[in-house]
Amino acid sequence: GRKKSALIGILMQASYVFVVFYGRTLEFYLLSALISGMGSAFVSGSLEAMVFESEGMTKQKYRRVSILESLFWQSGLVLATALGGLLFSVNQLLPFIAQGLSFLLAFLVVWGIDERPTDHGTVTDKVTRRDYIKQNIQGFAHLFEEQSIRPLILFGLILSSVVSVGIENLNEASMIYYGYNPESRGLILALTKLIVVILLAKLIIKRLTTDKSKILYLYLLLVGSFLLFSIVRRELFLAGFLLFNLVSSTIDNFIKPILHDHIHN
Repeated sequence: GRKKSALIGILMQASYVFVVFYGRTLEFYLLSALISGMGSAFVSGSLEAMVFESEGMTKQKYRRVSILESLFWQSGLVLATALGGLLFSVNQLLPFIAQGLSFLLAFLVVWGIDERPTDHGTVTDKVTRRDYIKQNIQGFAHLFEEQSIRPLILFGLILSSVVSVGIENLNEASMIYYGYNPESRGLILALTKLIVVILLAKLIIKRLTTDKSKILYLYLLLVGSFLLFSIVRRELFLAGFLLFNLVSSTIDNFIKPILHDHIHN
């Protein structure tokens, strides 16, 4: 079931933290990346499905939950960066312990969720491997039945791919290229996330109320960020980095509710 998948994913994410700390070699780093990716795959679709199909959930509520999720996620990143730096100054192991404990806390929260029956079946339904493959094929086919949202699907796929690759490159390789030391990189990340939280709470969530405005926002900010990156100057890189983080913090929470609204159950 969805709840079981989410719990497995959270445990995998909790374990990779300690693999990174105790391994400290390229092989263990790659292993931790694999475990983290698999854990994220287990969690992402499971929790979203549980929220979307929870009792009393409407399209309006789901949109609101998606926006608040983005705000709380970014707030958590700010707090985690500050707390992680403080704990690291005391003992290098403490940030890893704190992150592992946060995943275990999430495990307990998800464990307490009541996964009620939905219109698509009951939580006691047994799904075989053949059923699972069949459902995924039917899901992809159903997704592309709506011709009107095919451009949005393509836009979301391209945007998600660009953002996922860009985050890894910008947070490390690009900052090292511009000569930022680890302390400076941590400070830049923390300040950027803090600015993002403030803009989300005070401006973006309140002003971007239509689907058209949200898509235009994502497109213009992503193009603007890469235009700034193309000019090799540190101050322009930082401006582009802020725009890029504004895109990465809202892409899923803007596009997924639009897709849900345009796909017939």
